[in-house]
Amino acid sequence: MSSTAALPALVQRVAAGYLAGVDRVLPGRLEGFYLVGSVALGAFRPRRSDIDFVGVMRDSNPAQVRLLKSMNRRGSALSVWWTLRAGIGRWPPAGFNGVFVTWKDLASSPCRISPIASQRAGRFFVGSGFDVNPVTWRVLGQDGIALRGPDPTGLSVYRDERELRQWVATNLSTYWARWSDLVRGRSWTAAKGLLRRGTVWGVLGAPRLHATLATGEILSKEQAGVYAMDLFADWRPLILDALAYWRGQPRSLMYQSRFQRREAAADFVAAVVADGRVRFQS
Repeated sequence: MSSTAALPALVQRVAAGYLAGVDRVLPGRLEGFYLVGSVALGAFRPRRSDIDFVGVMRDSNPAQVRLLKSMNRRGSALSVWWTLRAGIGRWPPAGFNGVFVTWKDLASSPCRISPIASQRAGRFFVGSGFDVNPVTWRVLGQDGIALRGPDPTGLSVYRDERELRQWVATNLSTYWARWSDLVRGRSWTAAKGLLRRGTVWGVLGAPRLHATLATGEILSKEQAGVYAMDLFADWRPLILDALAYWRGQPRSLMYQSRFQRREAAADFVAAVVADGRVRFQS
């Protein structure tokens, strides 16, 4: 997706509202605003996908960061209100996650810079951000959608194939291996794994990294599920169940127990991690 005219209405509304809010409190300071993630990949689904962005600030100072943090706090409160009003188990229409950097940062390795700030899952972080990583930089430079600022294809966004693969391989063998262990035990991850969304996070998430190692491309969660069905044929029922959830289709009858689904998801992610280590170890 490259045209703002093709953006889903929800994305347009949320982004426009956010930009208007930033301009009220920080006029002229947010010089670039780019959509990445599922929106940029043309795979956004309301109540499933998040809206991810990279914001480019003219400069950084503590007062600016405090105002950005205040905006994030108000947005988080609104999200909690929506969830309580809609009922437990319902999710807000979309999460709103992003990083704030400078123009100079975009031309640098994301593994070697510290962002001004970031926001993710309602939390605000000063000087750090998970989404400052080679995957985000790749999507920004290749598919990013400019709502403010020059077209990203002309920004010389840093790109390093080897760094991308190394980062993805490390994330697969650390975060996802740990997720597979945690979701089986007594942890917050295990509790979230009893929700269908929690297991889908693993079933469609881990194959995204496996696919990048295999092809060098960045896939959406939905595309990663299709990719995984061919490669991990024994797990097709679980993957189909995850894809059905992501697409808003009826759930599979195979997993009547949420505990059974969670255990299957843990086993599948462990299998993806193990296969990735064997195929792509250096």
